[in-house]
Amino acid sequence: MVDMGYLEKIVVDLYNVKEIDIFPEGTQWKDSVKHYKTLLKTELNNDVELIDECVDVLHDCILENFGKPKKIAAVPEASTTIADVMYERHRVPNVRYRCEYQKYMDVAEFLGKKGMLKAAKEVRSLSDPKVAKTKLHGNGSPLIGIIEKYDRMVIIDNVTSSGKSIIEALDIYNNSAKVYDESLELGENFFIEEAAVFIVNDPAAVEVLENAGICVCYPLTSKSVMEILWDNQEDIIPERRQLLIDNYNILEKEVSIWDSF
Repeated sequence: MVDMGYLEKIVVDLYNVKEIDIFPEGTQWKDSVKHYKTLLKTELNNDVELIDECVDVLHDCILENFGKPKKIAAVPEASTTIADVMYERHRVPNVRYRCEYQKYMDVAEFLGKKGMLKAAKEVRSLSDPKVAKTKLHGNGSPLIGIIEKYDRMVIIDNVTSSGKSIIEALDIYNNSAKVYDESLELGENFFIEEAAVFIVNDPAAVEVLENAGICVCYPLTSKSVMEILWDNQEDIIPERRQLLIDNYNILEKEVSIWDSF
């Protein structure tokens, strides 16, 4: 179990360096819908020491709730760093979607429809795994890492407000696995039935995931983060402290309805 004093320090440090940020006015994600309950956003990409600490917390959360994970599946783009660091620190293999694969394939398809076949072939080749020193990254598929039959993976994300990014990721992994093994089928011979999220912004996200058959664990919620920040103002740098004070009434009213969350 994570020591609360340690967790409080991590939250304050993340807020001070803007790895956690506040959006009391809501924020717009890729679905073009403005989510007014999105109070927090976390990147977990820049501060190496803090990333290590966050990964340790998330790994402990997984251990406590699900046991030792066999493999990690990272939500595309959002959680790539977490997955890599979890492998380095805890030797948990990960499978990641190569986002550039789809970008190049989409452009190649467009060029092909325009009759530019040579250009389409060249662009498609850009999606191939790249060689770094003597190690091949990827296996000719949209994935880095290998999904094998009967694998059971925990999918991870840094923050969720709706649960949609994780639901979308399940389809991505299912479709990507078929590129190199058509017999693979999510829910039949490989499984992603557990999710670990560093911060959950809205209890509705947990409900969405559980309705989709995904059991969720998380060390922090937007409510608990706000309470930690408010109770530890003396450790927050002045500029960030003022932002918290200026918006606390809005945020406190928003999260107060989640008393059981």
